[in-house]
Amino acid sequence: LQNQFTFYPNPVTANAKLSGEFSAVKTINICLYNTTGICIKSWVFASQQSGTQEFSLNLSELPPGIYFLRLQAGNEVAVKKVVKL
Repeated sequence: LQNQFTFYPNPVTANAKLSGEFSAVKTINICLYNTTGICIKSWVFASQQSGTQEFSLNLSELPPGIYFLRLQAGNEVAVKKVVKL
């Protein structure tokens, strides 16, 4: 899963996109963690079809800094570093 999704733009100022290849009928959980490990924002998306899907994430209310985006699709987990300007 780590290489199957992309987060862009990174660094981000307000809105970002997450796209990737996902299997059918999985719930996609996304959590944005600060550097102390606290989940400060989360999203849940239902994936009804397999293939490439894209999700919009609004980060405009977050202060500038470094975050970690954790994506969980079924039993698979991936983490990416996010820079907010």
